Amino acid sequence: APRFPFAPIPGLIFPFEAIVVTCPSAGQVLEMAKEQNCYLALSHGMPILNQIVTGLAINEKATAGVFLRGERRLKIVDILSDAGDGYVVAEAEYADFYSRSTSKPLNEVQRILLKTTQGLCAELSKIAKAPIFRETTFGSFDFLGVFADQASVDIIIYLVEQKRLEAFFSIVDQEIFLGELNINRRVRILQEIIKEIIEVLKGTKGEMNSAVAAEKDSYTEWQEKIAELHLPEDVNKKVMAEVNRLRYLQPGHHEYGGVIKYLEMIESVPWNKATQDNLDIDAAQKILENDHAYLEKQKQRILEYLSVKKLKPDYGEQILCFIGPPGTGKTSLGQSIARALGRKFVRRSLGGMHDETEIRGHRRTYVGALPGQIIQGLIDAGVNNPVFMLDEIDKVGNVTGISGNPMSALLEVLDPKQNYSFRDNCLDLPFDLSNVLFIATGNAAETIHPTLFDRMEVIPTEAYTTLEKMHIAQKHLLPAQIVAVGLNAEQIVITPDAMENIARFYTQETGVRQMEREIATLCRRVAVEVARGDNGPHEITAENLHQFLGIRKYSERCLEANLPPGVAIGLAVSSLGEGHILYIEAKECPLKFVGPETKGMLCTGSLRDVMSESALVARTRVAAYLSHLSNAIDETGIHLHIPSGAVPKDGPSAGVAIAVALVSLLKNEPVKEKIAFTGEITLRGAVLPVGGIKQKVIGAKIAGIKEVVMPADNEKDFDEVHPDFKAGLKVYFVK
Repeated sequence: APRFPFAPIPGLIFPFEAIVVTCPSAGQVLEMAKEQNCYLALSHGMPILNQIVTGLAINEKATAGVFLRGERRLKIVDILSDAGDGYVVAEAEYADFYSRSTSKPLNEVQRILLKTTQGLCAELSKIAKAPIFRETTFGSFDFLGVFADQASVDIIIYLVEQKRLEAFFSIVDQEIFLGELNINRRVRILQEIIKEIIEVLKGTKGEMNSAVAAEKDSYTEWQEKIAELHLPEDVNKKVMAEVNRLRYLQPGHHEYGGVIKYLEMIESVPWNKATQDNLDIDAAQKILENDHAYLEKQKQRILEYLSVKKLKPDYGEQILCFIGPPGTGKTSLGQSIARALGRKFVRRSLGGMHDETEIRGHRRTYVGALPGQIIQGLIDAGVNNPVFMLDEIDKVGNVTGISGNPMSALLEVLDPKQNYSFRDNCLDLPFDLSNVLFIATGNAAETIHPTLFDRMEVIPTEAYTTLEKMHIAQKHLLPAQIVAVGLNAEQIVITPDAMENIARFYTQETGVRQMEREIATLCRRVAVEVARGDNGPHEITAENLHQFLGIRKYSERCLEANLPPGVAIGLAVSSLGEGHILYIEAKECPLKFVGPETKGMLCTGSLRDVMSESALVARTRVAAYLSHLSNAIDETGIHLHIPSGAVPKDGPSAGVAIAVALVSLLKNEPVKEKIAFTGEITLRGAVLPVGGIKQKVIGAKIAGIKEVVMPADNEKDFDEVHPDFKAGLKVYFVK
């Protein structure tokens, strides 16, 4: 027979007229099949031996017209005669087995195939929103081949009824169910057909939606989108020039995708989106106080900013820079500032950045070009006035190379007089950054480019004292860790003495990060006991602290008594920001041990240049002061040592203490007990101010010092020291 629009399948019923239209001799063949009680079959071309066909018989249940029904698969075993007019007579045998006596039970693979195919059928029915499959289709589970044939028939009927046969002609127009005898293979092919129909149906729905959207071309659509952004006039002019290119670019053009990507980036930038500032001074102060203990200068500066904003809304943004030791709350303070202002918070870490494009972005000519961290941060925030924290600004690479200098790129970003027209390379449009509150953080001001440093308002954050650490731990760290491990406040108690010991003997830091870890260890140890059924309360004291944290990790140097002549006590600030005492030891020694290159004075104890020079200045001043002993100084070498020898020391603040030690040595008189000295000395004998007074006074108080000698110009710094550390301490201000 001529090519049939679909492959007959056992179980499929179709009108005989479908064959008569394309084969005039079909009626004669049908009469012959009735007389000889044989099957009628269709074949594309001359049938051959072993070909698989579907035996068709007249459907006796039809009430109007003649309908054929697919009965069984047949295998041609012999061609008997060629009757002409497009048909032959052939002998065939049954090629499928649907009886229980000859069919094998389903194996595991077939059961999986059956279950998977049933799931696809259910998905197809759901997407089509029509009852495609009959109930009897899912009842023939004993015979996988019957199920595959019936499901296929249901699919073809659905396509015919929905008038979608032409759309699916490529799917159904194959003799897969006639040429495949392997049941597993047939079911897998059925799965592929169902999947393809599902995809076509989904695509049809998408085409319907896109057909509506297609009424507006890309040019008109982007015109409307850009108009809704309300861009500045100069920006809008350049953006519309890109939109106009869409009028002449086809979607297949190599530049079309680049233009669309650029316009999508323009759309994502928050040109006019901003949050409303919370100008309630009292509420902002409450938030700052609840989130952070101490840091009074920083909190006061934020309140000043809010107050000025309230009185003068167009007041420009300031660039703040928190410089201080690690762990002192600089980064978390930025989050609190955002909460107090009611703004979004964005943080970008600049540590290790060495490429200028990280700040300014890549140019559009590069494949995969992206905007810089500044514009990306604003896109992530979704507003143009967030609190933008530039963390670790002191660790930005300050070396100009082939990739540019990111430190120099920050000059425009952090300059209130220039950043109103910041231009990102990828955006290539001026963007106003004047509404952004930039907050930079760093550990060392020395590594920041001087020009960049000049553009920021630097607010130093000092190291916490032991008392401050104890207060922070009790108010913030301990409650947070109790909640973190699932305890409640009644199950664990840490006494103030235990908290002080944690700060002094188990941590050695400027901030409270290590202290938080130690408190977390205590809470976990208690959680173990609570999990075993002991609900406590568990009290941790100074006496039993070692049972939880082990032996002390650090020890403090106790104040020594009965110091010999030539020994004085100085005050210093460690690299961690903690104040402590220094024992300055001076001893006479033969000149041959000193050598002329050391100018008669040998300095040991890892002293750096400034401190070594300060020692020479003190020696010269003492020689002039004790002129009657000057010959002895000239004839005798001086060995100056400051323990501990492995710790580097530098700075001029030990000048007074060194001079006192030399005088004590030359006059052979010990220095008064429990007195410490700090200050820079000159050749004229003047005492100049030094830094770190707060830390030095606290260190002296903790060490047991009763009297302190310091420069008169540092009296204002001494007034800022907490009263608890000034109590019982006698201070002499000298010039």
